[in-house]
Amino acid sequence: MISEEKKFIKKAKESLIDDTLELSEEDVRILIEQSKKFIEIAEKT
Repeated sequence: MISEEKKFIKKAKESLIDDTLELSEEDVRILIEQSKKFIEIAEKT
């Protein structure tokens, strides 16, 4: 699960750079929390 988070964070940062957006750490934490929920849902199905 931790490696999944690292992959997600890396992807998120790369896509943010691509979009030339700057998110605060709080925004990134929110994204991570949302991704955890999606991962949990995906694992159940």
